[in-house]
Amino acid sequence: MPRIRAGNIAEHKALTRAAILDAAIDALAERDFGEVSLGVIADYAGLPRSTLYDYFESREALVAVLIDERVPPLISDWMALLGGDTPMARLESFFVATFRMAEKHRKLTSALLGAGRRIPRDLHDEYVPIVYTITEQIRATISDGIASGDFVDGDVTAMSEALTDLLAGGIDDIVGRERPCLDVDVVISTRLMLLRRGIEVPAAQPDS
Repeated sequence: MPRIRAGNIAEHKALTRAAILDAAIDALAERDFGEVSLGVIADYAGLPRSTLYDYFESREALVAVLIDERVPPLISDWMALLGGDTPMARLESFFVATFRMAEKHRKLTSALLGAGRRIPRDLHDEYVPIVYTITEQIRATISDGIASGDFVDGDVTAMSEALTDLLAGGIDDIVGRERPCLDVDVVISTRLMLLRRGIEVPAAQPDS
């Protein structure tokens, strides 16, 4: 990375800190969490390894800041995409919004997925609210759908976990963390089909 030039020391430090966070996203998107040390991130940033300790005391502290600073704007944008007048329409918009956000922010999404699967206890309080927001949205919508008769009756917790897995698998397909990236429109149409077939009450057939 070229040497950062800025008008003053404070601006220089801010730019360097941002570059380190960007490098952490690149490293976490491409490598297993356990392989990403501060030294690896420094190499991605093109900085001396000692420089990173001027900004972050540990890998965990860096990732905590990454989650705290880079995720909330995405959550706000994601929430703005949600809608629908029925439980099924809300779930569908939830899936589509999530997949579109994953498509738009592939590296950050991949980085968070990798960190989430190997999340250390130090980061638990930083990462869990993200997952909790998603699962609670799904759980509440399933409860509404069962109550309205739109969804088949069943255990809400088990159903929400199954749909969370369906959602997570689609995200994996899009960011290509575990397999080559798939076309987002294909992922959306396939996952929505499985969603409908899994929980929607079949329409009544007319008497013959």
